[in-house]
Amino acid sequence: MEFPNEDNIELTPVTADSEESNGEEGNESRAELKRKRKNTRWIARIISFIFFPLLIPIYATLMLFDMHIFTYYPTPYVSAAKTTIFIFGIIIPCVSFIFLKVVKAISDLHVPRKEERIIPYICISFCYLCCAYLLFRNAMPTWVVNMNISVAFVIFTESIISRFWRISGHASSMGLWAGTILVSGYATYTNVCTPFCIVLLIAGVVSSARMYLNRHTNEQLLVGFIYGMLSVVLIEWLNPAILLRFI
Repeated sequence: MEFPNEDNIELTPVTADSEESNGEEGNESRAELKRKRKNTRWIARIISFIFFPLLIPIYATLMLFDMHIFTYYPTPYVSAAKTTIFIFGIIIPCVSFIFLKVVKAISDLHVPRKEERIIPYICISFCYLCCAYLLFRNAMPTWVVNMNISVAFVIFTESIISRFWRISGHASSMGLWAGTILVSGYATYTNVCTPFCIVLLIAGVVSSARMYLNRHTNEQLLVGFIYGMLSVVLIEWLNPAILLRFI
């Protein structure tokens, strides 16, 4: 066995230029990685804003009143229901959130701190109960009324749960949307497989965005979604809308 002669080994000298070149390549790669992370973070923030819990009623209402059963209702009748949901489910809660942000009752519109969630959550719950009552007086189907009651129930109970554990509001709102589709399909004998799968896909995207922003853990997202979806089914089964006739 022959060993290489040290005299025949050609060594490549490490010059200052090569070190500087490697340093520049490393800085460029780190800068590129930092830029990609920044862009991904912005995308996650945009997704979180588009599917902000207070905006979910818009998408759910548009999908809900697009069902064939509402084609038999007079247009002014459906428009009045949409307006009621829009005002009490979106406008008033958004204004209340902005007001609470102005008076510094909450630090951020996303309400990241669990101790700040009680007041805004109770306000939203009350708005949805008012919405449910007005829809009931407008002779809307009981499952539509129960849908709004379930939203009030989930938000109110989350204000209590948040005192001990930070459940995801984004995930629970997506669960409410998914549960609403299931209940509406059951109540109207409609095949809702396609919209339900679409909502599940959106829920996955939103959950991924919230995890990337380090706002919630897997458990908080999963529990929030299941809790929201099962709450709609439970409220529909209990049918508390019939109690509104005594008010």
